[in-house]
Amino acid sequence: MYSPANNSIPALQKRGVVFMACHNAIWEHAAKLIETGVNPDTLSVGALAAELTNHLIQGIVLTPGAVATLSELQRAGFAYAR
Repeated sequence: MYSPANNSIPALQKRGVVFMACHNAIWEHAAKLIETGVNPDTLSVGALAAELTNHLIQGIVLTPGAVATLSELQRAGFAYAR
């Protein structure tokens, strides 16, 4: 969690960076974990997605979907950069 470069998620959050997690991507990730056999509790996709969602790093903003969220942010004046 703590890196020598001081660029961990909590360190960046303290400097004002806002991280967002896409709910759709979490569901896709849960399905892939189950597909590859990484599911020791044999949870359903929905239950595993809920577990992943419930264990996001504190302060992460959960969005319904990245595409719609990005377009709303752009409409508010933000720019997407890679």
